[in-house]
Amino acid sequence: MRINFHGAVGPSGYGRFTTFLVPALIRAGIDVSVLPIYAEELRVADPSIRQLINFADEDILSADVAVRMSIANPSDAVGFFGKKRVLYTMLEVDKIPPFWVRSLNTVDQVWSPSHWGTDVFKNSGVKEKLIRVVPGGVDTNIFNPYREPILPKSDNFRFIFVGKWEIRKGIDILAKAFSEEFKEKEKVELILHCDTIKMFDGNFNSFKELVKYRLPVDRAEIKVSEGIIPNYHDMGRIYTSADCYVQPTRGEGWNLPLIEAMASGLPSIITNWSAHTEFANEKNAYLLNKFKLEPAIHPDQIAQFFLQYGKWAVPDKEELKKQMRYVFDNQEEAKKLGEKAAKDMQKWTWDEAAKKAKKCLEELI
Repeated sequence: MRINFHGAVGPSGYGRFTTFLVPALIRAGIDVSVLPIYAEELRVADPSIRQLINFADEDILSADVAVRMSIANPSDAVGFFGKKRVLYTMLEVDKIPPFWVRSLNTVDQVWSPSHWGTDVFKNSGVKEKLIRVVPGGVDTNIFNPYREPILPKSDNFRFIFVGKWEIRKGIDILAKAFSEEFKEKEKVELILHCDTIKMFDGNFNSFKELVKYRLPVDRAEIKVSEGIIPNYHDMGRIYTSADCYVQPTRGEGWNLPLIEAMASGLPSIITNWSAHTEFANEKNAYLLNKFKLEPAIHPDQIAQFFLQYGKWAVPDKEELKKQMRYVFDNQEEAKKLGEKAAKDMQKWTWDEAAKKAKKCLEELI
């Protein structure tokens, strides 16, 4: 079987899917060529992906299937070619745009990483016969509890957030909850590792954003880390430098940072809504159950055009404060929950994802 995989190859979440899923597909016995959708990402692509790139395929239609990893852009569905065509996509709200529905209904299969996501597609009008679940994954060689921490040891209990600084991720809720709950004399800190935001907004300044929130001056310390880690393998060491992962997200299409944190053995506080409910539950995470579904409209939100047709979950700040305090006061219990999470994530590998993708491809051809 031969496929052409059209996708991002950079440090975004979509790029990580290409970087890890494609080699897993090859290990599963599939012949794969990669066609980058953003040429500017080539300089930061993983070497394992660069060698698979084929810009000048003499007969692009000779592949059995073309798979397009895509955001909710209608042109993506009609701008790639193959004997059979698959759109692998996701969105972080409970309804996708009607123009995207029409585009998805033109391909041969539609993949989404979670059952939650496939329900969103179906309920939005995508033909049920096209929809398949092909999950994301985690590389447990990189993300496991045994990685040497990259940050110096601290007496402070470390909460950590990883991801793009945007309204959807709930950093506004997190910063306010942490600042109100923990005072400067307590041995606790919050690390915000926001690595990809400047890919979308070169003028972004996280410290100016924090000032907008009007946080209490007597709060415990918030540390901000901007910029992409040059070696993604070091991300595993970022997580093991912390004690608890926290993300009051409004919605996720898969949630790579969460699955990586859980695989690294961190107890995690997470909104009980959207795609990560595929692998996060009450037995391996601290869930935020008090939230309101509201229109996904905010003037500062990236890609607002695609999200505005649906709703997202807005977590309750007071519940988040209680959960963070509980973890801080019950650190041994939290540590055991993190150990349970690490064991659970061992079944969510990219090789397992590739097996499910291969089954869908075999069905298609």
